[in-house]
Amino acid sequence: RDEQARASLENAFSLTNSQLRPDQERKQQLLRDAYQEIATYWPVLMLFPNGPYEDVLRALVEELETDAGAGRLSTDDAALYDIARTLFDAFKGNSRGREVSWDRLKDGFQQALHGGDTVVTFNRDKRTTH
Repeated sequence: RDEQARASLENAFSLTNSQLRPDQERKQQLLRDAYQEIATYWPVLMLFPNGPYEDVLRALVEELETDAGAGRLSTDDAALYDIARTLFDAFKGNSRGREVSWDRLKDGFQQALHGGDTVVTFNRDKRTTH
């Protein structure tokens, strides 16, 4: 999905650029600058609500959920499911509209990385790890 999103960006850039006349140098430069800025922040943009990363995690969790509940996952698939579910839970309900929301997302990622060894709680925008 990341590749699809990148291809869409490339197509939009090419189409818009091709519609500019040669004498529109300022607009061409602004378009190139915008494209470069998007490329610079690409990983963050992919983390936006309902973005490609969240969609992939949602699909993976949904795919494995039934078998996980029935205990039919291999050890590797069960570990994958636990990580995907923890990551998806970090996304779920997180508007990412404030800095503390992004901190919560980061902490959810760290929790998934540590396999649940780290528990993060929030109290009035203060994080406590134990």
